[in-house]
This record gives sequence, C-alpha cells and structure tokens, in this order.
Amino acid sequence: MVVDDDPDIREGLQDLLVDDGFKVAIAKHGRDALDQLEGGVHPGLIVLDLMMPVMDGYEFYRRWAEDPELKRIPLLVVSASQVREAHKQFAEATAFMSKPLEVDRFLAVVEKSVFKPS
Repeated sequence: MVVDDDPDIREGLQDLLVDDGFKVAIAKHGRDALDQLEGGVHPGLIVLDLMMPVMDGYEFYRRWAEDPELKRIPLLVVSASQVREAHKQFAEATAFMSKPLEVDRFLAVVEKSVFKPS
C-alpha cells in the first residue's frame, strides 16, 4: 500500500512496484489508508509519506504503533525531510528513506521488508 498525497508520487511508486510484480493499493492520506485497512485491505507492506492533509503520516504512524494488528504490517516511512531525528522518531518502523528515493535501494528495501504470510 502506497500512502502519499502527491498523485505523481503515488502513480510513480505504484508503477514501479507493479512492474516489480506487486499488487498495489493506494491511499491519498492516512485516514484513507486506515479506512481501507479497516475495510479488509491486507497489504504486505505500507509505504508511508509524512506530510499529507486530513491525516498526516505522524498520526498514521502513532495509530499503527498502537495497534497490534496493524503493527504486523511492515512500515516503510518515506519523507522529503532529512531530519536526523526521524530515525529515532520512527524507530518501530521497518525502514525510513529520504526522498527523492533511489529506485534500486527502494526496491531492495521493499523486497526485504514485505510481509509474506506462511
């Protein structure tokens, strides 16, 4: 699941992941993502932007970290902000990457992180 308010980024990440063999759900903001998750979408990974309207990535992360079911889903936080504290602030996330994303590194992190039920 790609959660980002920028339609170009959503589409670009979706195309990249589909080309790599993944099915991709997209969400425009954190509330949209939570609604889809509560509605039965079961992603193997959530790629989360931080700066979004309605519900930003910080609030989504807080809810993800507090919910044992959601927390089973690996979370890759991506942000244009290059704040060093971000790694500490999102310590429970599977990974944190700064935008612009390096495609090969991004795909490697996704491949390594995606939840594959047994």
